[in-house]
Amino acid sequence: MTNKNSDGSIQSKLCNKKIATRHIVNRAHMLVKDKYGIGNYPGTSNEHPGHDLEHTLMVLLAGDMIYREAIINNKILKHQIIYIRIGGALHDIEQDARDLQGRISPNAEKIANKYKISEGEICNEKISALISREMMLETGVFDESDIKTVESMIMGTKVYIDKNNRIHQAAENGSYLDKILADADLAHLGGCLNFFKKSFEKYLKEKYNGNQRPRKWEIYHEEKEFLEKHEYLTIEAKWLFNLKPINIEFCKNQIGIHRFSGN
Repeated sequence: MTNKNSDGSIQSKLCNKKIATRHIVNRAHMLVKDKYGIGNYPGTSNEHPGHDLEHTLMVLLAGDMIYREAIINNKILKHQIIYIRIGGALHDIEQDARDLQGRISPNAEKIANKYKISEGEICNEKISALISREMMLETGVFDESDIKTVESMIMGTKVYIDKNNRIHQAAENGSYLDKILADADLAHLGGCLNFFKKSFEKYLKEKYNGNQRPRKWEIYHEEKEFLEKHEYLTIEAKWLFNLKPINIEFCKNQIGIHRFSGN
C-alpha cells in the first residue's frame, strides 16, 4: 500500500509539472512575440529578428527531435522533456541585458540585484536563466533541482570564440541536457538550405541592425568559417542536422559570386 501511494504521489507531481510546463511555454511564446516579433511577416519589425518567436518555435521543434532520438539511445529519461521545453521556450527571453556599449538595461539590473549576481555575470543568457527561475518558482511545483537544471541548459547556449579562433558553446562541459539545448539552438546550421538561408539572413539583420554591412563575400566567408569550425555536441544532432556540407558549399558559391562582382 505504501509503495502504491508513493507511486501515485510521484505521478501526481509529474502531471502537475507537465501542466506547469505547458503554461510556461505558452507564456514564453507571448512574451517573445511581444518583445521580438513573430518572424519575417509583413508589419514585423524589431531589433532582434534572429531571436523572434519563429526561432523559439524552431528550437523547440529541434529539441523535441533530439529528445526522441536521445531516448532511444538511452541518453536521457522520458520525463526530462519538461526541461527541454522550458529551456527551449525561455533560452532567448532576454536579448537586451546590455546595449552595444555594454551598458546594463534597467530590467537586467533589477533582476541582477534581486539575485545578487555581479555586474560581470550579466549577459542575455544569465538574465534569461534567472527569468526561467522566476517563472518556474511561480508555479509552485518545481523544486530547486528542476530549476537549476533549466538554468544550466540556458547558460549552455552561450557561444564564445577562444584565442585560437575556435568556436565553443558553454554546454561542452555540461550535462547531456545542456548539450541538447545548445544543439537545438544552432540546428539551422545543419538544416536544409532554405532553413539555413532564412536563419542566416535574420541573423544578419539583427547583427547589423541598420548599420553598414561588410562586403557580401566577406559576410559569407565569415559564415563559412563558423560552419566549418562548429561541431554539434550530441550524436543525435550530428545525425539529424547533417546538411552542413551543403550549407558550406552554398557559402563558398556566394563568396565566389560576390567576389567576382566586387560586392
